[in-house]
Amino acid sequence: MSAGSSTLVAGGGDAIGEIVSVDGTKESEDCSGRGYCEEINFGRCDCFSGYTNSDGNGGASTFQFNRGDCGALSRIPVACLGDLQCSGHGTCSGDPSYRCTLGISLTCLFFELPELEECPRGDDFNTDDDAIERQLIQCVATLGTFTLTFRDETTTSLAFDATAADVEAALNELATIGEVNVFLVGGTAACSVASTVIVVDFLTELGALPPLSGSNALLQDSVNGDAQDGSGALTVATGGQELLGQMSVTGTRENAFCSNHGFCDFSTGTCTCHANYGGSDGNGGPGPIANCGFHELKYALQAAA
Repeated sequence: MSAGSSTLVAGGGDAIGEIVSVDGTKESEDCSGRGYCEEINFGRCDCFSGYTNSDGNGGASTFQFNRGDCGALSRIPVACLGDLQCSGHGTCSGDPSYRCTLGISLTCLFFELPELEECPRGDDFNTDDDAIERQLIQCVATLGTFTLTFRDETTTSLAFDATAADVEAALNELATIGEVNVFLVGGTAACSVASTVIVVDFLTELGALPPLSGSNALLQDSVNGDAQDGSGALTVATGGQELLGQMSVTGTRENAFCSNHGFCDFSTGTCTCHANYGGSDGNGGPGPIANCGFHELKYALQAAA
């Protein structure tokens, strides 16, 4: 089974004393008796402390071979790497244990290996209830300009009375964003002294995202402030926080190599997709992103419904 792929039943392995061996051809316990099935419909194992997924031969999983079965004793990795940590499926505990928590079928990547190439990532087409990241911004100002920043990329200056289309276009120009959808609630201009909220939905960035930030250095507020540069204000709400009656949403779409439906060749950074899976548009439909995020049969059935 390729890394992180979904199966109809939980991964199995034989639990024998303190040594856990795996033989996928024999009757075996779900999650090797060393974990529990987190999502029974998709058969993913969440391993107990001290155990990790196996390579199918009793050893710990590797980049290429990961049964998702909790069938091996865990080892302590040196570190969990930035965007690679827990393969996009969990949170690394950090020092001293460096274990993934709430991970699904994958463990932390163990060492800094610059010769490896990341494969395209995507959302798992089988998890239909995933949420798109939604972040909220309030801009309080009567004049001036502001900028927004995401993952160290900053937009061009936006006027205080910018429209939703202006903000959307500026964010979509960033190298760190594929596509967002922006709309305004409570007004027609980005900034006001009333209750306008800028709503930003991330359509192509997956998982729980870092918050947008902004610069108010050139924003002026003549009602609540002294009308000088910097008297305007920007507030950002994320992670389920409420802002003026609107709710932000933490993204829960998988950010998985080959969308959990292909084999990643880390020497070339290319995916070999499972049967009936292919390149996607980043939203489950067919497209040019070679991340195995498009399921031909399931998409056809949904389109026909």
